[in-house]
Amino acid sequence: MNYQAHYDRLIEKYGAWEKPKDVYTERHRKLPGCMGGKYVKDNAFYLEARAHFVAHQFLVKLYPQNKD
Repeated sequence: MNYQAHYDRLIEKYGAWEKPKDVYTERHRKLPGCMGGKYVKDNAFYLEARAHFVAHQFLVKLYPQNKD
């Protein structure tokens, strides 16, 4: 399975640069903080809770060696 492609599609479909006012969202970094990612433009965006959970499941599969 190509986890990177699925992760990218999830972000394209559900990611929002501006915080939506009518739905609960969580902030997410495309490049995780434990790998040097910062909350900056083009790396941080908002995802609905379920999409955020799934994004982290993909990150676990993409970076199994990273235990942080």
